[in-house]
Amino acid sequence: MNTVGRYGNLGGSIRCVVSVSILTEGWDANTVTHVLGVWAFGTQLLCEQVIGRALRRQSYDLNEEGLFNTEYADILGIPFDFTAKPIIAPPQPLRETIQAKAVRPE
Repeated sequence: MNTVGRYGNLGGSIRCVVSVSILTEGWDANTVTHVLGVWAFGTQLLCEQVIGRALRRQSYDLNEEGLFNTEYADILGIPFDFTAKPIIAPPQPLRETIQAKAVRPE
């Protein structure tokens, strides 16, 4: 990280570094080409959310074959598991509810 943007060094060709937390706030950035996870992700959903930001298409123009051109994003350091099985949570018993009603003073 300390040689980003310094030509001739590792990361010298990187033009912009953005805090990855901006990729978790619903901001649609279709120019993200690399995601480097350098912090601990709390949940699988957060991993999916950050990766999803990088998978936005940059162009919706069709090529000669009437198809989208292939676009890629490099995802590094994010513990994303494509083979994760869904966790089925058993139904919880209903909790006792107390119904409150407004009453007149008299």
